[in-house]
Amino acid sequence: MKLLVAAARDRQVEGTLAAVEDAGFRVGFVEPATVGLYRAVLGPVPSYGPGYLIVSIGAFSSHIVVGYHSSGLIFRSLLVGGEHSMGVEQAVASVGQEIASTMTFARSQFRGIDINTVVLAGKYGASENTRQALAEQLPDVSFVIGAPWALWGVEDPPEEAFLMESAFGMAVRELA
Repeated sequence: MKLLVAAARDRQVEGTLAAVEDAGFRVGFVEPATVGLYRAVLGPVPSYGPGYLIVSIGAFSSHIVVGYHSSGLIFRSLLVGGEHSMGVEQAVASVGQEIASTMTFARSQFRGIDINTVVLAGKYGASENTRQALAEQLPDVSFVIGAPWALWGVEDPPEEAFLMESAFGMAVRELA
């Protein structure tokens, strides 16, 4: 039997691992939830060009991953999401500023990286309204809505699948 721990705060990892091992399970791997998110949204075969961002906007936090071919180079977490007290429109605008900053930073650190695609995911990221708002804010960038479940051949994703993107990415770890 395999047990999947989908996400845990750093300070809880050791306690969680000890409890799992005390229950008689062997831990196969531990990785940040953002790595699972990246894997899920990227799909089994990378299809977004050599340089891209994966941006997930959740209820209370957002995540940005700089990808190059099939490798994640930079993983960032932001303490702003669609249900932040500033409101969804301002939260999306704030994430847009972070996207621009991340792209500038990545270009300064990785010679020759050309990032012109942003793949959107998450409860607030994977919506046409968000895509349009970000495209207006950053007109030189192509924004696409990610479809992690379809990329992996799942025809009938669960309701509120956006809540499970990271866990799904961890579950398909051996398939990537």
